[in-house]
Amino acid sequence: AGLAGTFSVLSIGYVANRYHGDFMPLLVVTALMGLPVLTRWATALEPGRQRLIGVAAGVLVVFSVVVNVSLAHTFQRAYGPGTAPDQLAGYIDNQITVGDAIGSGPAVTFGDQLPADGDFDDVFVLRDCDGLYWSDGMQTNAVKRSNWNVVETRDGVNGFSAELVIDPPSRGMVQPLFSLGGVEGPTTVFMVLGPGSDRIQVGYWGPDGSTLGPPIPTRFGTRQRLDVVADPHVTMLEVRIDGRSALSAAYTGDATPDFGVDAVGVDEIDAPFGGTLVRLPTEMPTCERLLAAR
Repeated sequence: AGLAGTFSVLSIGYVANRYHGDFMPLLVVTALMGLPVLTRWATALEPGRQRLIGVAAGVLVVFSVVVNVSLAHTFQRAYGPGTAPDQLAGYIDNQITVGDAIGSGPAVTFGDQLPADGDFDDVFVLRDCDGLYWSDGMQTNAVKRSNWNVVETRDGVNGFSAELVIDPPSRGMVQPLFSLGGVEGPTTVFMVLGPGSDRIQVGYWGPDGSTLGPPIPTRFGTRQRLDVVADPHVTMLEVRIDGRSALSAAYTGDATPDFGVDAVGVDEIDAPFGGTLVRLPTEMPTCERLLAAR
């Protein structure tokens, strides 16, 4: 029965971590059957061979733990849904630190233009740290337009950060957060008070339509951090508020914001932005570390 349960996964022809669970019944049942047989056989052997089997089993246990922790670390820091750029930067920092200790490390290239595609685990530094990118090596399509992921952004080149204070708006009120210039036209990123008195939604209007992000909790009247990636190299617009993903959409344009402005002229905008937005300097420690070691 456990073996039969794997057939549906094998017929999909797609690899994802969640499918590993379909193999667990088969592996657990066969292990429970095999362990007493193995121990009964081992007790009949000479003490020297018993110790050898014990050492081999211990090595396999340690190897299994290391492999699974490594897979979990890579998924959490690089492939997990909603992984933030600073988490990815920490992942690359760990690679560099371990690589320096064992004489290895990530494959880092430098250049004036981001390549169309990268291989798994490639790291690319754009010019003198105008941007730092990591490749997941996945295939691109109409939805996933690039297998490069933004790690760090230089202020005003492909992203920016700001200190955000939101005054409590009326329920359903739509206010502009900022506007960006686009290749085909301007884009306005807006905010609307969503379900519940402490949740907002962030969306945008642009030349290619509109998108509304998920409701996220917020703290009205207090300082929050706004991080925006508006990167034409990977055609991505991503907005994070205090580390929470508020909006992710395709976008081609620049990262020079006009705060509190609706550059599109959207009829649904109810009022000017109620609150304050103050530009913050961005830091690129991982990129500068790679540049210094070049």
